[in-house]
Amino acid sequence: MSGVDDMFQHIKQMMGMTTTVVVCKLRPEHLLEYKKRRSEKNKKAEEAKLLVAKLEVIQAEMNVMNGELWQWIYKEYGLPSDQKYEIDKDGVIVKHVDKKSDERHE
Repeated sequence: MSGVDDMFQHIKQMMGMTTTVVVCKLRPEHLLEYKKRRSEKNKKAEEAKLLVAKLEVIQAEMNVMNGELWQWIYKEYGLPSDQKYEIDKDGVIVKHVDKKSDERHE
C-alpha cells in the first residue's frame, strides 16, 4: 500500500469504520528475516536521503557558479542582464527573439 492508502486506512480505523483482523503470524525465523530486510530497506532509504541532500548542495553550487559566470559576461560585454543569452560552441553569444519582433527591426 502507498502512504496515502495507509493514511486513509488509519483514518477509517480511527473513525471506527474498520477493524483489524489477525490473518496469521510469522514464524520466528521469518520474523527475524522480515526485521532484517526492513532494517536494510530503512538504511537504504537513509542513504538515498543523504545522496539527495548532497545533490541539492551540488546543484545550488552550480547555480551560484552559473550566476557568477553570467554576471561576469554581462559586465565584460556590456550586455543587459535582464535578457537571456546562450553561448554556442564557438563562443558566440546569441539571444533568441520572436520572429515578429525580429521582422520589425529589418
